[in-house]
This record gives sequence, structure tokens and C-alpha cells, in this order.
Amino acid sequence: MLKVGIITSLLALELGLYYTLGNFPSFIVQVAIIGYMFYWYYSERKADFNISDKLLIASTVVSLFSPLTVYLTNFFVSSTIKFTLIALNYILVIILFRLEGAKIDFSGKSKTFLVFVSYIFTPFAFLFAVIFPLTSLQNAILSGAYILPLTYMVLLSTFLPFPEKSKFYISISMFTVLLASGVSAYHLYVSSFPFDYPILRSLITTSRVCMLLGMLNRFDSSEKTFLT
Repeated sequence: MLKVGIITSLLALELGLYYTLGNFPSFIVQVAIIGYMFYWYYSERKADFNISDKLLIASTVVSLFSPLTVYLTNFFVSSTIKFTLIALNYILVIILFRLEGAKIDFSGKSKTFLVFVSYIFTPFAFLFAVIFPLTSLQNAILSGAYILPLTYMVLLSTFLPFPEKSKFYISISMFTVLLASGVSAYHLYVSSFPFDYPILRSLITTSRVCMLLGMLNRFDSSEKTFLT
């Protein structure tokens, strides 16, 4: 609980700096948040640090550079680099999930329809209903290419052979990733809206914390959570 409280406090500081001093000071706090998460994760896993742990850290480092694309003046170049970095983050997580034994197999899945609608239909419905009509063809295609690894990642996460506690945290992480992607796409292609930055940053931070907790608990079958 203390560690989550520290991250929440740093996030509040980041948001305060964003509205008072601008992008760059808030980005420094973003780096501090990621650094603290690294410290937390490594301190828990250092005795058994493996390739999956390295992939988790690498994926987070890659995505950390995406906010810097705001300083590029060409919109298409900026969005292309941003989406490429985020897609690379997803691909690294996909590799991580595959290494941990996740394999898509609907033969024994009791909630196939719910999984399909939540993780496949909804993202593509948003793409075709909201993004395609309101942006250029090249941006729509770019968004489609971004959605492919995203949907595969969240779908693959439902087939992880982890304890229920671990899968619970990872499911929250994947859900908030989907929400954050929708918020980001709406802001980028449709319109900004009040408090879009704090909403997006809160979703992204929640996703990272839950992913970290899910990975930390993947060998633990107890029912305790970080709140207990």
C-alpha cells in the first residue's frame, strides 16, 4: 500500500507541474515514477530476475519515450513515431506473455463471447465508428496498425497460466490500456476535452502498476492483495 501511495503522490505532483510549468517538468516526474517502479520491481525480483522481467522493463522504457513526440512539429511524423513506440511496447509484452505460456485456445474458454466483444470487437468498432470518419486515410491506417498488436496483447493476456490474483491485476492493466488508447485516439484525432491529460496519465499509471503487481504475483497463489 505504501508503494502505491508513493506512486500516487508522484502522479499528483506530475499533474500539478503539467498545469503550472508545462510538459517537460511533468515528464521528469514521469521518469521518476518509472524509476521508482523499476526499483520496486527489481527489489522484489532480483533473486530470480529472468528474461520476462527484462522484457517488462524494456517495454516500459520504450513507451516512456512516446510523450517526447509532442515536440515534433509535423503531426503525421509525430503520431507515426508515437504509435510505433507504443506498438513496440505491446509487442514486447506479447513476447513476454508467450514466454510465460499464454496460448490462445477458445476450446475451453467459458466466456468466449465476452472476451471476443471486449478485446476484439470494441477496439475495432471504435476505430471504424469514431476514427475513420474524422481523420485522414493515412492516420486511420496508422491507427489500425496500432490496434492490431493492442488487441492481440489484451486477448493473449486472458490465456495466461497465472494464479487468479495475478490474472486479476493483469486484466485491470489490459482494461485500462484499452481505455487509455481510446482516450488518446479521441484527443489526437477528434478533440481535446477537459482534464484529458490527468485522465490519460491516471489510466496509464494504473495500467503499469497493475501490470507490475500481476507479474510480481505470478508465482504466488495466495489471495492477499497489495491493499491487505
